[in-house]
Amino acid sequence: MSFSIGALNSKGFSSSISSGELPPSDHLTYEGVFNELCFPVGPRATKECELHIGFCRSQYVSSLVDAGVRDYLALFLKGSSDGQPRDSRVLNSVIVLDISGSMSGQLTRKAQEGAPSRLALAKEAISMFYGKLRDSDCFGLVVFDTSAKILVPCTRKGQLDAEHVFSTINQIHTQGGTNLRCGFEAGTEALRTYFKSLAKDEQQYENRLVMLTDVNDNMGVAEEFIRKVSEETIHTTIVGISEDFRSETCQRLSEIRGFNYFCATENEDLKKHLFENFDYTFFPAGYDISIEVESDNVQRLEVFGTPDKARVAAYNGNFADKERKSHVITRLKSSFPSELELREEQVLTHGGLILVKLLPREERPSFMAVVSMTYVDVTGEKGKEEYKVAYELPEKEQFFTEESLYQAMQAYHFVNELKHIIDSSKGASKEQKTRYLECLEQFKSIAPKQKLDELTTFIAILQS
Repeated sequence: MSFSIGALNSKGFSSSISSGELPPSDHLTYEGVFNELCFPVGPRATKECELHIGFCRSQYVSSLVDAGVRDYLALFLKGSSDGQPRDSRVLNSVIVLDISGSMSGQLTRKAQEGAPSRLALAKEAISMFYGKLRDSDCFGLVVFDTSAKILVPCTRKGQLDAEHVFSTINQIHTQGGTNLRCGFEAGTEALRTYFKSLAKDEQQYENRLVMLTDVNDNMGVAEEFIRKVSEETIHTTIVGISEDFRSETCQRLSEIRGFNYFCATENEDLKKHLFENFDYTFFPAGYDISIEVESDNVQRLEVFGTPDKARVAAYNGNFADKERKSHVITRLKSSFPSELELREEQVLTHGGLILVKLLPREERPSFMAVVSMTYVDVTGEKGKEEYKVAYELPEKEQFFTEESLYQAMQAYHFVNELKHIIDSSKGASKEQKTRYLECLEQFKSIAPKQKLDELTTFIAILQS
């Protein structure tokens, strides 16, 4: 199960590296890298929201950031909807497509002869998205540049002429500048008009505006609007079609109920998220998830793998009172189903990891805690799960309760070290850069296998 950041990954970072550029450190996030990896998390979940919990003691002695022996609690969020087809909810959707002049450019910075434009990729993905809809679902299409136009009014798919829809999509071309707000407003109004035509019934709906755009500099203007329409149960997905799409604003928007986003930086990305992962991208699995850890031996904690604001709030909010035993790990507005892979009797889930670094009040031979999670399911029912954990702590630098923790620590150190080097390398002396390169070469032996090529390229860029 993934969080409100949805299909977020580290595509922006990967694309910059492959283009031979050192990206800003905010392109690389813990949750982005976590979501690219598969973790063994035991059997399939039977409840809407569950936690699989592990513990480790780990040390990376060559770390430039933290070379000490540290204890970590790993919380893997999973649910019964992971790896399953979409449920019975009807999807009322409107696609809002950016047709500004920049959409005529290619997806990557390096021009490739014969490569499709951003708009061509988006049009293909929209047609495939339409094919995934049920006859009872609603489809609408809005295009915008500096103004907006409704090309396909929101209509139940069973009442639409598919040939007309595909012809309309094919005829779309680029023009003009970009006004995100007018696109949002037109898309939302199209959905509202459709709602008025619906009979009052007990049917459950997922109402979703899906915006495809290559613009990110003024995404902030849409924040108030997206927050407001979420109160009308209209959720938003933003698809950034650009290697330069920055995630900071979208991470802030992740605090809005039902919101998710992802970046498309390769030609297959749009197809993957709008078609292949359709059942996971557009249907939230739970809301208002709160996770707490209660222990009498935790002085301080740091949380990695949730939106930054939640992590900072957890870090700053729990340490003034030395008698306090309960620590809020995170509060998540939404979660979405994840893909699953099966390996013998083990279930492997994509992402869903929250990593908690623990600083004990005193040395003890064991760690004991109660981890509790509350949530609201898609029907509005509240749920609560509670887990008692206890681990004996051997006197050694490395201790892992299970295989998934090795991968978790590899991913954590990958992000930790590279973010530090990106931020510190500007203006660094020759001696400092040599130190960075030595550390990165040593890091190859423990880096996630899926990230070795990126690490090698990263080193080459730093050397140049």
